[in-house]
Amino acid sequence: MSFILIFLFILIGRINSSIFGFQLLNTDEFVIGAKAMRLINGFSITEFDGATSGILNAIFLTWPNLFGIDVTYLSIRLSGVIAVSLIIYFTFKIMTRYLEKYLSILLIFPLVLFFSLTKDPDFLHYTNELISILLIIISLNYYFLSYEKYNPLYLIIASVSLGLVLFAKMQFFPVACLIIAFINLRFLLIEKKFHRILLSSLAFIFPVIFFSTYYFFNNELEDLFYNVIHFPLSDFLARNQIAQEELLVGSNSIQNIIAGDKKNIFVSHLLYNSVFHLLYLYLLIFIFIFFKKFKNNLLIGAKILFEFKVLMLASVIITTFLIIVITGSVHRHYLINLLPIIPLYICFFIKDFTFYKNLKFFRWPIVFLVLFSVSIFLENKKFYSENFVKKNIFDNKIDFHSPEVLKYFKLDKDVDRLIVWGWKPEIYLLSGLTPSNREATNLKQIDNRLGREYYRKRFISEFDKNKPSIVIDYAKSNAIFYNKKEFGVVNFPKFKERLNKNYIKIKSVNKNCPEYYLRKNKYENLKKSIINYSLLQNDNKEFEKLNDYNIDDKMCDTEVIFNNTIQFPNELILKLENKKIIGEIMILAAEKNEDEIILNIEIFKNNTLQKKIDLNLKKKPYWSTIKFEKKIEADRILLKIKNLKEKEYGINEIKIF
Repeated sequence: MSFILIFLFILIGRINSSIFGFQLLNTDEFVIGAKAMRLINGFSITEFDGATSGILNAIFLTWPNLFGIDVTYLSIRLSGVIAVSLIIYFTFKIMTRYLEKYLSILLIFPLVLFFSLTKDPDFLHYTNELISILLIIISLNYYFLSYEKYNPLYLIIASVSLGLVLFAKMQFFPVACLIIAFINLRFLLIEKKFHRILLSSLAFIFPVIFFSTYYFFNNELEDLFYNVIHFPLSDFLARNQIAQEELLVGSNSIQNIIAGDKKNIFVSHLLYNSVFHLLYLYLLIFIFIFFKKFKNNLLIGAKILFEFKVLMLASVIITTFLIIVITGSVHRHYLINLLPIIPLYICFFIKDFTFYKNLKFFRWPIVFLVLFSVSIFLENKKFYSENFVKKNIFDNKIDFHSPEVLKYFKLDKDVDRLIVWGWKPEIYLLSGLTPSNREATNLKQIDNRLGREYYRKRFISEFDKNKPSIVIDYAKSNAIFYNKKEFGVVNFPKFKERLNKNYIKIKSVNKNCPEYYLRKNKYENLKKSIINYSLLQNDNKEFEKLNDYNIDDKMCDTEVIFNNTIQFPNELILKLENKKIIGEIMILAAEKNEDEIILNIEIFKNNTLQKKIDLNLKKKPYWSTIKFEKKIEADRILLKIKNLKEKEYGINEIKIF
């Protein structure tokens, strides 16, 4: 029941575009989601590369397959809510065994409130830190159960959970090692139970043995090393400028942040971001309790600080904080691994006290909580929420299936595979096309990282084996990373050679748009089925964008917005090449369209009206499709765009088959 209440509280707080919309929150969710698609679509877990993210993060996202639905933005963001709710639930469950329930609620409530109402995208997306801290909290839950009344099963669960952290987030594996060291030291020095040390140690290393054995028999042991150990360490070195060459994506070291242009943003987060206000809240509560209780005898308070559980949790907090700083990451979502441990620490610090029976004692902590609540309720006013898309739940389509944004290439998402070269992992989720290669971004093939030759060799090997149907080069000027042409497929001669030999490049009108390469047989199939057309308003170059195959308006100018600033006609006339048999019309709305709108369509043959259609033009990224049970012979299609002009809406692409 507690879990359901926590889940609903967080979900209701996030019922807006962060759950149901298509805006980008963080690339983590798209990268891991693309890897989950590979697992669902038959690729082995040994053919996995999560960059700094372990395979457990992708496995967690595969639950939609149980219900026959797709891995989508919606399913991934729901997964994030589920993971956060589980973390808070197990933290709360531990607390209630040592404190009165109302006091446990008081300690956990700020955490629930924060994750429900924050508008900081770093805490709204599914991130690979969630599974690592979930495993750590689960391990603490079962270890503390075994601590009170020894149970070998609970000890095994706790130890295995800690061992699995390596396959969730390698950077936080030292925290898992620290906890297992505390567990074994207690068995050694206090309980003198050596067989328990053996049991916990074997359970802790079991995940490593299991995965290593499985990878070995699948001839992927070397790749396991590169994925789990080599890359996270080389990434750490590169991001802290210890590597020979600087990363193209830039350094994340705090030193660079403080010395660079981002210093003011960094300070602003420390001053205004509710995640730091949450940390300040817990710190104030701890200081208040400590000095209020022990102001006359600090020695007793200091003694409690060295009680086993309190000391262990304090060590976990310190180690986690150091990892966040030392890894050079100022990604705020790394703080997720710290947030549940702090109230847990306070719980164990006060568990044997009796002062909480006196409610007057908590007047100041409640004042602190009220101040934090004011901060969290002002999230929409804070600087980091400026780019947050605020929409009512009813403004978004709730759909657990991929919008298949690339379906105009007539590819089958159950068969055809995709490669996105560069940095645009969300296309896998939007298209429903599974990544052909194990990378969802090509930072390892493009950027200046140790082992690049290994990753390029692996890339070519998988490319030749899986033969993707389509390749999209996203290394263009408006890309998030790798935004120069020299970082494109031309950057990798062996890859470019294969594209030239086996693929046809779709001609691009705008050089800033992504470049599409279709495998020759797929290109021939498309060429046979698509009907070419021209617009009678051909004196307006704007209309060329309606048939340029490009649909990413964030990358380049590829939409036509109908307004009164340009003298658009009230009708668009599409002239077909000779007389054609039409079976399907596909239209993609512009990103600007905030709601669905009726588009009137008339189909003619020799100036005779053949069919009249009122098409409900869906919001992007969903295509609006008309399929004719009985195909129509036609030479002209008329689109009445007066409705679009009145709202200053637009169209991205029109395809006829």
